[in-house]
Amino acid sequence: ILSVSEEITLSLENMINVPPHAQMIGAELICLAEYFGIYTQYAANYTQSTEFLQTARKTNKKFEKFLALQKGNDDMGLQEYLEAPCARILKYPFLIKSVIKCTPKVHSDWSTI
Repeated sequence: ILSVSEEITLSLENMINVPPHAQMIGAELICLAEYFGIYTQYAANYTQSTEFLQTARKTNKKFEKFLALQKGNDDMGLQEYLEAPCARILKYPFLIKSVIKCTPKVHSDWSTI
């Protein structure tokens, strides 16, 4: 998931260096579409993973203590890291809507978007 997110981010960030009239964000998103499948797999296993985590925390105090020690400076624990990809995937439709809104209908990428 992390490598997919980084690939998507890098690909879209590279568009910043392209003049607006030549940016083909729609075409780029189509090329990246295959990467979004990993989120489907992740979401399919998310409920089972979080239920397992909650059960393990309740039944294994050493595991609970271990998790507490693993929290970083950002105060994110394993549960928060498990939630992050689900929160991220929900942002992509808003990104696409924003791209549509900001793309002139005469832009060469309009039909792709």
